[in-house]
Amino acid sequence: MKPLHLLTLSTFAVFTLIAAGPDDRKSKKGGGAPVESAVVPPYPFNVWLCRPGADSVTFSVLAWQDMEGFISFGESEAAMTRRTSPI
Repeated sequence: MKPLHLLTLSTFAVFTLIAAGPDDRKSKKGGGAPVESAVVPPYPFNVWLCRPGADSVTFSVLAWQDMEGFISFGESEAAMTRRTSPI
């Protein structure tokens, strides 16, 4: 993207945010859709493999409770020779 286009886009974004003004929905009563409670699934976490490349992949992990974990990886399931540090 050329610098001029980036500057124009940034300026437009700032003017759009300023034009939006303050949020005064808090002062109004009623209206709007009801809010549904989040449902926590019976399993403790989700793991997605994202953005695969020729020699890389991104792991995205969402845990439903506090926990510590690591990811083991390698050339095959029988040869998991590498591991991340615990997070």
